[in-house]
Amino acid sequence: MTGDIDASEIGNESIKNDSDLANPISHQAEPQVSLASDMSPDSEQATKAAVSGYQYSDSATSGSVTLTVEWNDPILGQPTTFHVSATGGSGSYLFRMDAPSYSNPNEYVYESVADPSRGEWTKYTNACVSHDFTFTTTATGSYNFRFYLMDKASGVYYLRTNTYIQVADDAYPSVASIVDAAVSQAKQNTNGSEYEMALYLHDWLLDQLEYDNSLKWSSAESALTRGLGTCQAYESAYSKLLTAAGITNSETRDTFDGHTWNAVKLDGKWYQVDCTWDDTSDNFYGDLDQRHLYFCITDELMAIAHKGHAKIYTADEYATRSTSLKDNYFVHNGKADEWAAKYDDRIQQHLDAKENKFSIDADNQLFPPSISGIQNGIIAFTMEQREWKTNSAKVDLTAASNITITSNREWTARFDFEVEYSKMPAMPDISERTVEDGIYVIQCSFSPESVIDVQGGSWDSRANIQLWKSNGTMAQAFLFRYDEAAGAYEITNAKSEMALDVQGGLMSSGVNVQQYVPNSTEAQRWSVVPNEHGTFTLSPAGHPELALDASGGRSTPGTNIQVYAANGTEAQRWTLKKPGNESGINGIYVIQCSFSPESVIDVQGGSWDSRANIQLWKSNGTMAQAFLFRYDEAAGAYEITNAKSEMALDVQGGLMSSGVNVQQYVPNSTEAQRWSVVPNEHGTFTLSPAGHPELALDASGGRSTPGTNIQVYAANGTEAQRWVLKKI
Repeated sequence: MTGDIDASEIGNESIKNDSDLANPISHQAEPQVSLASDMSPDSEQATKAAVSGYQYSDSATSGSVTLTVEWNDPILGQPTTFHVSATGGSGSYLFRMDAPSYSNPNEYVYESVADPSRGEWTKYTNACVSHDFTFTTTATGSYNFRFYLMDKASGVYYLRTNTYIQVADDAYPSVASIVDAAVSQAKQNTNGSEYEMALYLHDWLLDQLEYDNSLKWSSAESALTRGLGTCQAYESAYSKLLTAAGITNSETRDTFDGHTWNAVKLDGKWYQVDCTWDDTSDNFYGDLDQRHLYFCITDELMAIAHKGHAKIYTADEYATRSTSLKDNYFVHNGKADEWAAKYDDRIQQHLDAKENKFSIDADNQLFPPSISGIQNGIIAFTMEQREWKTNSAKVDLTAASNITITSNREWTARFDFEVEYSKMPAMPDISERTVEDGIYVIQCSFSPESVIDVQGGSWDSRANIQLWKSNGTMAQAFLFRYDEAAGAYEITNAKSEMALDVQGGLMSSGVNVQQYVPNSTEAQRWSVVPNEHGTFTLSPAGHPELALDASGGRSTPGTNIQVYAANGTEAQRWTLKKPGNESGINGIYVIQCSFSPESVIDVQGGSWDSRANIQLWKSNGTMAQAFLFRYDEAAGAYEITNAKSEMALDVQGGLMSSGVNVQQYVPNSTEAQRWSVVPNEHGTFTLSPAGHPELALDASGGRSTPGTNIQVYAANGTEAQRWVLKKI
């Protein structure tokens, strides 16, 4: 849980600066093998234990004084006793145990598991002959233990033993294995983008631990295996998670506040992330999600919470300057746009009055300045991204959050605006045809792998239009047809044959785009306006003030498509790409089983008949085993016909579900006879019904024996669905 962070937490600085301690980043352990794993044979250990009560020992000598530490095999999850004693000198000694350090197995890079500046690690015992220290190991790996002796009467002030002990237990995994498992989980549960991975790992980490109000535990080991940690533990654990996920990150340390957090680089830009202060279950401030308040914010906004950061991020040597809010949590999920939209009418009144400067009171006046300051900074950024105009003038609006504190209990919150007005440019004549009729994939101009997509590949009227990662399906292919009479395009999805439609025919900024039954209304008429660099702006015909827009200027899978005030940004520029023959296959081929080349796809009995079954058979060189692959540009798919019968490879009944039989049938250009040919590694191909990548041409039961039936089956990447195309 988030606690008040005071200057006492600056004690963690010693972890980084103590040259005698292991640095969590770069320190290499002393070349010393584990005593626990490299002791004498069992019989010798048993004899030793019988004499002293301990199996292992280590010692160091200075002058006449010898310091000895003894212990038995550590058991993970249970306290280990270290018996420390001395001989020689005055006979009255002071002992101290340093904070142990931990390393993953075979890495030899150690991080102090606790803050070595805390009292229990810095204080010596009272004068005695011996003392017992205890410590519980919680992770498979290597631990470094250091014990100190002071005997002032004998002139000994710094006598130390240095011991490395290896422990292993499947029930107590290493920090590295915990991190790898979390990253693997993140990959399975996200789209794999840097933003989604960073967010998932942030939330996962917060579920694992509680803030350590004793300010003792300060490492990734303590965070991930003890469930406790200071800000140092949150930062260290999150850093390891991000690094394992391949995301660039760095530590941000505010020595003024005695606090540390992470700088994270997403999509080429640095952001500040404070997992410690995000670790809360509180939700005191309306629809503000406090658990993500500090996820991906700027240096300026972070300095609102941590005053000392202002001096840090303005320094010349500061390397992680964070100025963008594009991947801020609230901007990314659309909440910031909701907040900003509540001010639209109030702002527009000032714009219509052609005011160059004005202010508006913020709606969150009652929120503490530390909260409202960050929230309003995000809202101000979003206000600037919205398109503003008045009459025939284009508006360039600058928004700033202004929090004025008059006392501990009194403050004001407002937005200050500066505006420049410029005449709207004349729109180009769009009455003529600008692109040839045909099927196109509509790519995001600044992220070509993101394309316009019918959500879920749906056939339904009113299915939503979104961005999704390009996957070659017909749900991402759109037929452009120019209507001479209307002077506009109709754009229909190649799979559903539904039209791209402005919901409700409402021609205003922010209205959703869907697919809908073609009806030739204004809601389905589009202008396609060429831009520079081969891109196009798609606008509702007759409404050049609007443009087809990727919400929030994002390109991540699931980004909503809307019409929005035309602003010429990348979010409104599209590349129209004709789906091509990506596989390069063209001609007559024998379709071989990848794991049994002598077994090939065959028309049963060499039949000429429609509905004859398709099977595997031993290669015999007949034309019943030869298939003509022809790519249909208009359909964006292959027709595969048998060279002997000239019948098409056909999914029986056009039923696109797992286990449906494949036959030959009279060519009819239906979906049942359209195929995608997708290259795999090692020269093999997957053949799927076009528009249905979830299915694949499959040898039933994974067999290759003559007579094995051919079907379509749930795509699983097995050899039964991988084919070698041998050209004849």
